[in-house]
Amino acid sequence: MDASPDPHTHIEETGAYDLSALLIRIGNAVKQVQAKLVVIDSLGSLFTQFSDAALIHRISASLLELGATVVLTAERLSEYGQVSRFGDH
Repeated sequence: MDASPDPHTHIEETGAYDLSALLIRIGNAVKQVQAKLVVIDSLGSLFTQFSDAALIHRISASLLELGATVVLTAERLSEYGQVSRFGDH
């Protein structure tokens, strides 16, 4: 499933973002193919457009409930400092 944002569409954040629809789609895909592994590559492609970093914690907790192994990748902004642009998690 590709949830990458359309680079030609302007997105304006006007309030709290609800992940329910995305999580339901991922959950259905996992069940349909009996996936043992879920990979989100990268967090930046999904979350750089939103200011609420807690979204990452919510989506990872929901994915873990699916019973699959979850791998999340993120970009590193520099050689030293935070592990990723989203912190040291």
